[in-house]
Amino acid sequence: MKIGLALPQMGGYTSRDVIKSFALRADELGFDSLWAQEHLFYPLEPVDKVTEGKGLWPAVYREMISPLELLSFVSAITERIEIGTSILVSGYHRPLYLAKQAATIDKLSNGRFVLGLGLGWSMAEYELMETPFNNRGARQNEFMETLLACFGPNPVEYSGKYFNIPISETSPKPFRGNSVKLLGGWWSEAGMNRAAQYCDVWNSGPHSIEDAIASIATVNKLASEKYNRGPVSLNYKVNIYPRLPGVRSLDNPKMPIPIPTWAGSVEDMKAELLRCKTAGIDEITLDMNYFEQISAEDQWKQLPDFLGPLVDIAHS
Repeated sequence: MKIGLALPQMGGYTSRDVIKSFALRADELGFDSLWAQEHLFYPLEPVDKVTEGKGLWPAVYREMISPLELLSFVSAITERIEIGTSILVSGYHRPLYLAKQAATIDKLSNGRFVLGLGLGWSMAEYELMETPFNNRGARQNEFMETLLACFGPNPVEYSGKYFNIPISETSPKPFRGNSVKLLGGWWSEAGMNRAAQYCDVWNSGPHSIEDAIASIATVNKLASEKYNRGPVSLNYKVNIYPRLPGVRSLDNPKMPIPIPTWAGSVEDMKAELLRCKTAGIDEITLDMNYFEQISAEDQWKQLPDFLGPLVDIAHS
């Protein structure tokens, strides 16, 4: 089983020093991956379903550094650890330019990049990017086809309803083969079908362990029987609230978004990790960005060592 960490990306503790220390120590301790997500801005009059009519977005989103630039920096200072987006919202991007960005990071990191894509939930951000919100799924399918065309051999040409590329040469190409490693963050029936068709990894999002295992079985059945490919691995993301020295404990945290949550000591988390491993989860990602009780750079820096004992359990 692989185990990864979300990078320090949100809140007021995302200095160069914190990110460098966190990433290097995670690499040294044997963690398998480092991840970043995407939001564009913090609207002061949001109109998004995640707020459920209660006003502003979760406060943690007030400050967020850009994921691709963050991962470019991390790829330059590390040597072994995988880096990835979980997730980028495809509606905020165009496939040809994103293919260039992704393949560049993949090439310069010697094939360590994972491009995770999803539909997103923010109508405000879609409006800002002048992308229709109500045809996200259909647009995503064509986005994947265009992206893969750009990753593939030259000459490249694509003609579709949403995207068109005249016959041309695109560069760079991914470090290995005709694609970077792709992760899908889609959870509907259509989304799981899309993951089965295009992706190497599926992020289970707000699913319980049991539902995630059942859903990845569905994805892999589709991958094998419908698309003659696979298997697709399962990445199970968990928001964590660790009981750190000098940090106020939250044993029953209320999350702003419905992602599985662990709280407590590293011993508590060992038990949860063993549950995931026994269930057959391929990889777990631990995200501390929603733990707003972290109030100093040194507290962020100590997190890889605090969680380090989980590496041996995952890898054993």
